[in-house]
Amino acid sequence: MPKTLRQPTSSSPTSYGCLLLRFSLAVGLAMAPTGCERSAAPPVSAADLERGAYLVNQVTLCTTCHAERDWSLYSGPPVPGSEGRGGIVGVFGSSDFAPRIDAEALAPLSVKELASRLGARKGVGGRVIHLSPFLSGLEQLTPEDARVIAAYLKSPTPVVESSPPDPSRPVAELHDPIDTRARGEYLMRIGRCAACHGPDLSGGVEIEIPLGRSLPSANITIHPTAGIGRMNRAEFIDYFKSLDSPDMLRVVVPEGELNTAMPWPWLAGMAREDLGSIYDYLATQPAVDRAVAIH
Repeated sequence: MPKTLRQPTSSSPTSYGCLLLRFSLAVGLAMAPTGCERSAAPPVSAADLERGAYLVNQVTLCTTCHAERDWSLYSGPPVPGSEGRGGIVGVFGSSDFAPRIDAEALAPLSVKELASRLGARKGVGGRVIHLSPFLSGLEQLTPEDARVIAAYLKSPTPVVESSPPDPSRPVAELHDPIDTRARGEYLMRIGRCAACHGPDLSGGVEIEIPLGRSLPSANITIHPTAGIGRMNRAEFIDYFKSLDSPDMLRVVVPEGELNTAMPWPWLAGMAREDLGSIYDYLATQPAVDRAVAIH
């Protein structure tokens, strides 16, 4: 098993695609929507909320980023009760504040209005919001996924414990559910894996987190020695699922040891089918011989 995925105290960076909200929502969140935006939207079902919870908590990690993080614990989980209520970003050396995205803060927007802003890159009045490449990704959400994410974020009593979606209703509905590689690519794009692991996924991006120093991200290409190529599909899935436990959110990082920005406890909760799709996509990408020193 490659060192890049085996060392729990090493720093493998996280996916922070949902930081896009700090730009798309901050511009005109409190401004009154136009009449055309008030058109009827499909009703929100319990299945929509469950699916939205899965996407928010296991894929895009919106409420994990928009929270106060406890970096004395493994992967820096949110302080209980702060999920979605804003906090210091604290990754890539950033001291920026991620705004509130809980139901109260989002009350001025309807589900349809919020969904349209998730990936529009535009504020009220059509003003373009210029984004860093590290913060883009949500613009590739399917309309249905944007809708259920918006519905979940606006839910006054959101589903806390999400569960994998019904396999008959794939996460990426615009893709043929049989085309697992396309679904894997979609999941990696909305999860912003490349933001931390680099455009070619070979790692080496310096990630700075609180209570620690800057560390390079891991090579997640299928190179047999520099990347994850020694793991087959089943082993890849099993490794993630081995970390799928609430206990992972309570692991204290000993003083002087390195933490990680990789959101293992949340990604580990992804459905096996989705983790397998990610592996299938990675298997189609070039294997990059780039050794990254993970300490």
